[in-house]
Amino acid sequence: MFDNLLDFWKGKDFLSEVLKEFESMLDTAHMIYDTAVNSLLDFKKDDSSKQMIYSNDRKVNEAEKDIRRRVIEHLAINPSVDVPTCLVLMSVVKDVERIGDYGKNLYEAAELLQNPLTDDLKKKYLSDLVQKLNEQFNFAKQAFLNSDKSKAKEVMSLEGYIIPNADKFIKELSNSDFDTNTSVCLVLSVRYLKRIAAHLANTASSVIMPVSDIDFYYKNKDKKDQN
Repeated sequence: MFDNLLDFWKGKDFLSEVLKEFESMLDTAHMIYDTAVNSLLDFKKDDSSKQMIYSNDRKVNEAEKDIRRRVIEHLAINPSVDVPTCLVLMSVVKDVERIGDYGKNLYEAAELLQNPLTDDLKKKYLSDLVQKLNEQFNFAKQAFLNSDKSKAKEVMSLEGYIIPNADKFIKELSNSDFDTNTSVCLVLSVRYLKRIAAHLANTASSVIMPVSDIDFYYKNKDKKDQN
């Protein structure tokens, strides 16, 4: 799908400016995520980290509004442009905005922890998901900015690993005998990691799916496999 956008606006100021702002928006959301994860794993609670997260979250929100404004203005001036490609941009910036929100939520869950997580708990419930999500972030950026279908499929494949494992961990934690504070904070954290993975996959799906099917890669794949 996104090939059309790259071809249509190739070399034009509008595309280069919007893609540059989108790249910065995604990098900022990744920074929020990294800071939140480090706070969770290292039991790090300080004002500078909190201020950075909330400040960057506002930057992501402002970037979303600015990109939407640019797209609307572009459509108003150029009503004959390829409207579906504009809809793609409107969709993916919302996903990145949600990633920033869930990164902030992850930090807030870390703030609720009363005691550091043990190495065993981090290894069992968080370390693998965190590693896979970092890979997802890197692949998603390459996929979208370069219209790289192979990288997009890598993002989707990672989502297919992260989501079921996160669901399994949440079920285990809901039946665990950990203290209430630890259980609640871990369940929230895993849930937020799961949602970040889903929104990264939504962003990547724009590269390989038509506009009507963005966000529904696996639902369509499952339907196709059943035929």
